[in-house]
Amino acid sequence: MKELKQTLELNGVRNQGGLDRLVHRAADGIVFGKATCETCPNPHLCQLKYENGQYNCVAELQWGTCGYKGTAVVIHEWNRKSSLFEDHSFLSEWPEEPVSRPLKKVFKHPIEYYKRDPKLPLLGMCFSAAGHLPKRKHSELRALITSNGGTYLDSVVSDVDYLISSFTEVMTDRPKIQKAKELELAIVSELLVDRLLQEFGFDQSPYLLAGKLPPIAFAALTDELPQPATDKKSKSGSESLSFDIAAIPKELKFPTATVYKDKNMELFNVLLTQTDIKSGDNKFYQLLLFDKNGKGESFGVYRKWGRVGTTIGGYTVSTPSDFSSALEFFEEQYLDKTGNEWKDRHQFKKMPGKYLPVEVDNSQNTKEQPSEQINENIPCYLDPRVADVINLIFDVNMLTREMKELEIDVRKMPLGKLTTSSIQKGYSVLTEIDTLLKSDNPSKKFLLLDYSNRFYTIIPTDFGTKAPTVIDNFDVLSKKMTQLESLLEIQVASTLLNEQSIVGQHPTDTNYQRLGTKLTPMSKYSREYKIIEKYIANGHDPNYLAYKIKIEDAFIITRPEEPDFTANKHIRPRKLLWHGSRLCNYVGILNQGLKIAPPEAPTSGYMFGKGIYFADRVQKSAPFCYPTKENNVGLLLLSDVVVGEPYTVKKPEYITALPEGKHSTLVLAKKIPDPTKNEIGEDKVVIPCGPCIDSGEKDVFLEDQEYVIYSKQSQLKYLVKVKFTFN
Repeated sequence: MKELKQTLELNGVRNQGGLDRLVHRAADGIVFGKATCETCPNPHLCQLKYENGQYNCVAELQWGTCGYKGTAVVIHEWNRKSSLFEDHSFLSEWPEEPVSRPLKKVFKHPIEYYKRDPKLPLLGMCFSAAGHLPKRKHSELRALITSNGGTYLDSVVSDVDYLISSFTEVMTDRPKIQKAKELELAIVSELLVDRLLQEFGFDQSPYLLAGKLPPIAFAALTDELPQPATDKKSKSGSESLSFDIAAIPKELKFPTATVYKDKNMELFNVLLTQTDIKSGDNKFYQLLLFDKNGKGESFGVYRKWGRVGTTIGGYTVSTPSDFSSALEFFEEQYLDKTGNEWKDRHQFKKMPGKYLPVEVDNSQNTKEQPSEQINENIPCYLDPRVADVINLIFDVNMLTREMKELEIDVRKMPLGKLTTSSIQKGYSVLTEIDTLLKSDNPSKKFLLLDYSNRFYTIIPTDFGTKAPTVIDNFDVLSKKMTQLESLLEIQVASTLLNEQSIVGQHPTDTNYQRLGTKLTPMSKYSREYKIIEKYIANGHDPNYLAYKIKIEDAFIITRPEEPDFTANKHIRPRKLLWHGSRLCNYVGILNQGLKIAPPEAPTSGYMFGKGIYFADRVQKSAPFCYPTKENNVGLLLLSDVVVGEPYTVKKPEYITALPEGKHSTLVLAKKIPDPTKNEIGEDKVVIPCGPCIDSGEKDVFLEDQEYVIYSKQSQLKYLVKVKFTFN
């Protein structure tokens, strides 16, 4: 046994298990050699198993599994420098050159029936792509397929139903094409995808370029499908997991139960997550130790599991009764799921194939509030216009909706309670991805998968039943950066919303008081209001944006001056400039001011460096409000910005420090407000609200100018409520 384990370890093969398994692995390696796949970054980590006619990699890495399936592997000679060969001479007589393994053809199970889901018309189908496509880029095809329920694989393996390509590409010797021909996969025209999005049950042979159509192509349409298997213990019919670290889940039928606290007042209630894109996992596991009656007499352990963003999953309750038994069971479950002892939870180390605890801000626990505070008879003393905008930015339904648009659902995961530390870790992972995308690392493909698993495990993200997206290009990276920026702002809103309310005070008054910023309604007949109205009218082309922007209200913002603004406000010129953002970000912005991206954030996504971006035409800032026809009310900021002597650029340039004597960056563009029509505001601030004219600049790529500052040398001046009317 010891000799077997030694030779297996020497060759990087798993050496755990019974004698039969160890003998089988050693014999297989001696005869056929050590096989490694192209996916694992280190051949010694690779754990390939040969079964059902192909190799499957079962290597468990820190943030996911390799998951490779196929026959394209590298065979290495078995390392014989172990006592096994010294003590058993007959083994040394076996040829050192590995024997070629006879590979069997893998046949897919026939699919007799198929029910088409109009919302997910590609459900159950697996695609890949090779070579140049006439209609779409590969990234666009991937997005189209996965958003319609299909699976998209980068590599060509036997699981693929359709390889999307073209007739020209089929005639080439591309590795993917040759692999598909070897596996007799269906190589089809891109037009088949468009047809499948519309209907099912048609003759697919006209779209076949080479190979054989998969079984699903011949399936008969049906109205009935077998129900997916569920865990027998599953009782959950809930549509969402609402996690509150201090709350007892509604499934527990103990009305006086409480979450157990130790002597350090630490709650024994944890939420664990695990994402593995290769296997399609995006799951959570909740573990809770509870006191049945709150008197310390009887205890139990509650466990809940499922897929993030779905109703898939279940729960179970174990009631060992006495405290020591319940605690022991709780700690056993924690060790089993995380690979860490409960006593070592504050020095947590992520283990391969195991869950990671979500860091939760305990200060934001939901508290029981006296019913008087939400009594509709309590008067609101705010100006109705101020009350309206306060209700808009503190609206929980709005926050939930906007988070869902960012693939976040605050009802399903404690995203409003994620710690700043977790968000910073998320930024750090994105920085690693950014660096990797710019590199020629030969293991880039695998590492991007690993880093994506890490990001989604740290930042729980709602993909529903779809496979998590690999963060493998700058567009997806930018989207995740926006997600984290909004998380930082919604964390502020969540903190304020969860503060103790004031008995006898209307909730809107309370929220305004929490905001810590004064909003004064502007007279709609004042000079300032009329200038803002003109600034909007002259600053956008409805045909360029596909919507018109109309001012509905405006407020003077009064909050403490930013120290950098106070120190630099003598520098001229200062300009009144636009900044747009999602509604869910405004509580954080008005409470804390505009922020510069943290050091942990990657450099990509900030075209001119990490700074605060402004515009002198509203059509440049408005798209960052992300308006829709259904949600067509937004907010824009006008800030007093110290522009000073700008450093002018025409093309993207990542700026970490301005040249000496420069105070900001001005990105030149094709269009500018007519400088001869500027207005001058309070304290001689320039308001570039003139009509649009050609700038006369050559070799510029932006339609409208941008201004970037690298310290908080601006002051929030006006909050402008607008309505977007789509053409």
